[in-house]
Formats: sequence, C-alpha cells, structure tokens
Amino acid sequence: MDVLFIVPSMSPYLLQECRGSLELAQILKSNGVSVDLLRYWQADLDLDCFSKLVTNIAKKVDSFNPRIVSFYCRCDVYHVILSVAQTIKKRHPEIVILLGGPQAEISARETLKAFPFIDYICCGEGETTIFPLISSILSGHPNLSVDGLTYINENGVVVQNKLPNLICDNYKMGFACYQLIPHTVITNSSQAVIEVGRGCPFNCSFCSSKTFWKRSFRLRNIDDIIDEVQYIYKIYGIKSIRFEHDIFTADKKRIRAFCEKLIEKKISISWRCSSRADTVDEDTIILMQKAGLKGIFFGVETGSERMQSIIQKNLNIEKTKEIINFCVNLGVKVNASFMYGFPQETEEDFSDTLNLICDLIDMGVQRVQAHLVDFLQGTELYEQYKDQLIFNGRVSNLATQFGILRCNYIQENPQIFAAFFDYPSELRLILDYIEPFLRCYIRFHNNMRKIRAYLGGDTMIMYKRYREMVININEGGEENVKLVPNKKYDYIENDKEIIKKFYSIFNISKNVFDINANQKT
Repeated sequence: MDVLFIVPSMSPYLLQECRGSLELAQILKSNGVSVDLLRYWQADLDLDCFSKLVTNIAKKVDSFNPRIVSFYCRCDVYHVILSVAQTIKKRHPEIVILLGGPQAEISARETLKAFPFIDYICCGEGETTIFPLISSILSGHPNLSVDGLTYINENGVVVQNKLPNLICDNYKMGFACYQLIPHTVITNSSQAVIEVGRGCPFNCSFCSSKTFWKRSFRLRNIDDIIDEVQYIYKIYGIKSIRFEHDIFTADKKRIRAFCEKLIEKKISISWRCSSRADTVDEDTIILMQKAGLKGIFFGVETGSERMQSIIQKNLNIEKTKEIINFCVNLGVKVNASFMYGFPQETEEDFSDTLNLICDLIDMGVQRVQAHLVDFLQGTELYEQYKDQLIFNGRVSNLATQFGILRCNYIQENPQIFAAFFDYPSELRLILDYIEPFLRCYIRFHNNMRKIRAYLGGDTMIMYKRYREMVININEGGEENVKLVPNKKYDYIENDKEIIKKFYSIFNISKNVFDINANQKT
C-alpha cells in the first residue's frame, strides 16, 4: 500500500469519521495512489493502558504495509499520535511519517525540532497539495517546494514553505469519499456529519480556529450540500444530519437561501448546526425550523458583560437569552456552551456566568456545557499567559487525561502541549467541582431550582456549599454518600442526600422537598 491515513476515531460511527482525511484519501485514490484509513477503533484498543493502546495501533499498521503513514492531529490526542508515530518509526524506519491537521500546523516548527522521527508536516488546506507531495515522495524524489510543507533540511534547519491558497467560497466537495468508509460504520449510524463550510470571521481571544482558518469564512455550494444530503438518504437511509461549520449562520442571506431550497425540494430531514446568538433572528430561526432544524449549538462562553469584552466574544447577554428562549419555546433543542477560569476572570464574573447557566436550564435549555479554559497555541490567550502555565495533571474536559502523566515529553514541551497545562489561579481551584454541580442541578432540577429561588437566585452560594460537602465526602467525612470510585469530578452516587443537606443547611421547610417529582435526567 502507498499511503495509510491514521485518524483518531474511537468508535464505528459516522459522527466519528474524519472528513478531511477522507477527502484527501479520495483525491489520492482518484489519481491512482493506493490508500486506506486506519481508525483507532479498528486496532485492539486498550483504554486502560496507554502503552498498550499505542503498541496495538502501531502493530495494526503492519497489516497494511504502507510506504507512507499520515496522521490527522488534534491537540487533545497529539501525545497519542506522536507516541504511535515514534513506535511505527522504530519498527519500520523506512516508512515516511507525515503529520497534518490543526495541532500539527500550529506547532509545526517546534514539533519537528523535538521529535526527529517526524519526516514532514503539511500545513494549510491540503486539497491542492496532497497529490503533488505524495507522488513525489513515492517516486523517491520528494518535492520540497510544495506549498505548506514544513521539514528539516540537510543543515538541520526547519524550513516552512508558504501556505497554499485557501479553497474559494462556494466550493464543491462531492461525496465519493463515502466509498472509503467501512460498511460497519454506515450500518451503525443513524446520523451523519456533512461539512457545509470552513472558517470563522470572529476574533475570540481563546479560540485557535481563526488562526487555522485565517478568519476566512466560506460556505460550501448549497446545491453540493443538498446533493450529499439526498445521496446519504437514498443510499444509506440516513435523514438526521449534523451540519459541520463553526458558524453556519454567519451569512444570514445564504442560510436563508439554503433553507428555502430544502423546503422547495421537499427534502424531509432533521438537522443540527452551530451558530452564534447575534447571527440569527426570530424570522431566520422560524425558517430554519421549517426546513428541518431540530437542534442548535450556541457558544456563549461567559455571562459577564465585562468578560465578553475581554475575551473579544462581545455578545449582548440579554439578547442572547432572548434568542435562546425563543428557540426553546419554538421547540428547537439548544446546546449552550460556557467556559470558566479565564486568567482575568473574577468570582463576580463567574457568578454572572453561573447564574446565566442556571437561568438557561430553568427556561428549558436541553444541554449546557461548562469547560475549564485551556490555552491553545495560536490564540492571544496563550501568547499572553504562556510563560505562567504549569503542568500539574489538571486539564480541561475538552482535552484528555489519558496517558499524559506517562509522556515525559509533554512536560518538557509546553510550547507544543499547552492544552495539557494549567494556569495557577485561586478561582480555577475554587471551581474544581462546577461540572458535577451542574449535573446535580440538572438531574434534580425541581429541587435545585427551589433552593436557588429561596436564596434569591444566588447560585454561587449554592455551589460553594455543594463544594464543601463534596470535599467532605472525598475526605471520608460522610460514609453514606460516596463518589463513584476513581472519578473525583464525576457523578455522586447518592445525589438525594446532597439535596437533603442543601435543605438542611439553608433551613428550608422539608415539606418543600420532593425528591421524585419531575426530575430531569
């Protein structure tokens, strides 16, 4: 085999497929290059042992006998990728190792210096460069002038070529790459992911997307999207779609044209997308729902107007609540995402965020996410605080803790693995139980809402008392209420006891307490 693409797909579902790697593989295949993809789940995965996971993936490569191995790299699994690549190189020094994807691009120079077993890193969008590069390597005469290529020359100097031009707006992709997806993945899946565009025009200080996509907002050709929707329904019977784009709704005129065409063609699908609250209005949401919209993701990040300005998100909080409430009342399922632990954030700022989160839950938002802020290369946040980051094993739930303590090179290379580093602040420590608190608030919503109302809406007081109780439990202070073993930040087995303690602490009448009434699950 000529080229094997290795992608971090952990389970056999379409939602886990890596569309970018599929597209590049299809380009090579159409030009006569023999290709295949290896997904993590196709190896004998052992998620209890990092070294076995790495070894098993590397061993699986043997059955393909590739000349070139290419990895798609995300920051959350970059340590896994590099460990697998190193193992492959030790077993088969003749195999050429390529890296691509956002994390490889954003740390290309540093990665090549620190990990000499990597031969090349491909930066930028690869549709126009993948075949010229691969064909030249296969011929035995690598073309080192290919746009986007980063490598170490014969003098030991890192060379980074200019990036390739971004693909144009209104681009077409087609969908021949479905032929490269295992039949098992198709039959297991009731929902598909379809790329509908690239790039975000906004400038949030914590987000690396603007760096990777150069803030170049593009939408895929509407007819090309609809052709793919019809194809996967006709061939595979799938009519539930997640449209993949950071902000599908940034161009209101085109999202309306897309919805009108779905309606005109009488295409009956259910779909979800990501949006930004200030890029939609009530009329647009109504049209989107008429065209099949079932769920929408809003990145809100913070409930503090001050922090909205500092992180350059610049959402109006009240207008955001209004559009989310409108969606909920219309029957559109909302997923609202927040971040906490910004270096500039105060307890008062986070109190605003926590109150907003609980306001949204109270109004019927189906899902709320809260993530500890991480510091990604390519962001203003990283550049401002990179010298203050420490490695202590504490990571955002956007990353993974799996194997990071076994990889010494993570601590030695903060400029590559910043996502696994922490910013030391008192607020971040105080908020260490915010995720289980929110799960408890949702799980026992009726009772938690009553307690919150009794406290005049001061959710921060509730959280602090919750944290005190859980710390007491962790230290063995309570025998009848225990955390799930080995999951300090996860569910509490007996949440009912926690709720009862809330009522006792705040001296709320027991006749208000009804643990079984209309609880959310």
